[in-house]
Amino acid sequence: MNPIFVSEILREIWKAGVFNEIDVHFASFIARESNDLCDDLLVIAAFLSNAAENGNVGIDINEYAGKKILSELDEKVLFECSEYKQLQEILSKNSMVGRPGDYLPIILDPDGRLYLHRLHLYEEKLAEIILERTKGERIDDTYIARLKPALERYYPDKGAGADQQKLACVIPVFKRFCVVTGGPGTGKTHTVGRMLTVLAEVFDDNKNDKEIVIKLVAPTGKAAARLSESIVAAKKSMQQGLTKKTENKIQQILEKIPDKALTIHRLLGAMKNSIHFRHNINNRLKADVVVVDEASMVDLALMSKLVQALPHDARLILLGDKDQLASVEAGNVLGDVFGDFMGAYSKEFAEQIASVGIAGFDSIAEGVSPGPGDSIVLLEKSYRFDDTGEISSLKDAVNASDDEAVLSLLEKGGTDIEWIEPKTKKNFEAVISRTALSKFTDLSRITDPDQAMEVFNRFIVLCPLRRGLVSVEAINQTIERTLLAGGHIHKYPGVPWYRGRPVIVTRNDYNAGLFNGDTGVIGEWDSEGVLGACFPGRIVNPQRLPAIETAYALTVHKSQGSEFDEVLIAFPFKDNPVLTKELLYTAITRARKKVTIVGTREIIAATIRRSISRSSGLKKRLWR
Repeated sequence: MNPIFVSEILREIWKAGVFNEIDVHFASFIARESNDLCDDLLVIAAFLSNAAENGNVGIDINEYAGKKILSELDEKVLFECSEYKQLQEILSKNSMVGRPGDYLPIILDPDGRLYLHRLHLYEEKLAEIILERTKGERIDDTYIARLKPALERYYPDKGAGADQQKLACVIPVFKRFCVVTGGPGTGKTHTVGRMLTVLAEVFDDNKNDKEIVIKLVAPTGKAAARLSESIVAAKKSMQQGLTKKTENKIQQILEKIPDKALTIHRLLGAMKNSIHFRHNINNRLKADVVVVDEASMVDLALMSKLVQALPHDARLILLGDKDQLASVEAGNVLGDVFGDFMGAYSKEFAEQIASVGIAGFDSIAEGVSPGPGDSIVLLEKSYRFDDTGEISSLKDAVNASDDEAVLSLLEKGGTDIEWIEPKTKKNFEAVISRTALSKFTDLSRITDPDQAMEVFNRFIVLCPLRRGLVSVEAINQTIERTLLAGGHIHKYPGVPWYRGRPVIVTRNDYNAGLFNGDTGVIGEWDSEGVLGACFPGRIVNPQRLPAIETAYALTVHKSQGSEFDEVLIAFPFKDNPVLTKELLYTAITRARKKVTIVGTREIIAATIRRSISRSSGLKKRLWR
């Protein structure tokens, strides 16, 4: 149904496909409530609404001053926005547009940035709290005295050099905010295991019966499960090689680190049919340390709510890869927080960490002011990929937006990377059918649930698009048809379950203990031939499953937080704005051993040249 138009200009722009219905409704609401049918106001309000839907926190009106909106058919100019000063005057005088601190639908800040009120409030609070947490603080000498022996215990062979992992253990002692970022396999969760152990030794106060309270969280259930596995592995690693002298002490410390991670929503206490949480600025969490894994996936609103719910003295540690895809919802928090960090620390901070035996950072501190950069650690050495290996070279070239280098690597090929360039949709479907027969026939024959999950994690097809000719939906259908035709799976009319069907959960179900992004396999896991869905550590009756989809192929977004031995990345034949270098980088780095890319030269090159650009004022607030 067409929206009700208050302006013929708005109708023409909507018909041209620039805005959608919600944008038109919002613009019309602003115009009606303010009794101002000015076309500039309508168009800017619609652009603001559209920007928020596309992940932007706000818009810079400078970018729209003098902007021409063209018809796609004949490139006719439908509308030309006024120049900056006139736009600013129109917005400043409108009764529905306020300044920071006002309670109005739209906020215009002094820098000429326009926000929806709620997004402005989230950004303002998040920046304010991060800046307050990154200030230098006086650390009690008792804690410093405990820190030095703890570092020597967990990093006995590291010496006193400029070691990033060792530095990561020190920052949250001096700061109440810390970011540990790095590419795949750089040891982020391995490092955080030692960070937490050091923090437990430094801040735990047994004499006063005050035990440190640590919370581990991630944005999705799948990411939380992986964090739990990583922390358990890190604790086991630290237990190995303990001497009698230190065994009891370290064992006691390790017991204070939880084995189970939660989703952020569960930690904060999600409330049914509400955007609010039980824990907030007026009812804070009981926690001394909160670790957030896969922080690149956390949107502005959720991160803002989390930091507001933290106790004043609690430490917040963010882990993530700044080069991965940004969150689905508005914002690019990890990227904005990382900001202009160049690996250099302020002189004041270099001297502070040198006092506990971390030297080697003072030589790069000249001219760097204290600020958010003193709370950041960039891990660069990958333990998953050889720095000179094929996958490592490919991901680095993608990250550098070097399409010529990427295409050269793909043309050269190798044991770890392969490029298939299909000429037609029929060629593409033939590639997918061959893939199905070589990679998925074993799933229906396996009777051991652990083995089924191991086989599932060997290979996945990733696609940028959810629907379309070349999409997750189409690929899953092609694979199912191929397996059915070959007799490798058997489906019964009206029954969605069959042996060997991989599935992904698309909605959280706390009663079943399954979360959005969890993957499993349908199979017969007992001698009676009863079908069950196996997930890591559990088997669930298919009738009790929440919303699920077939998972031979996943969107790149859904694959975040997962790893597979081999990955096939399928590109569409037509260019699309969602195709960005961050998306390709994320897809490539899901693979441990091999990457196959199926796509045309033109689309791959266009993808690498396009980068996610999210409009936000957070970076400027933090790095001003």
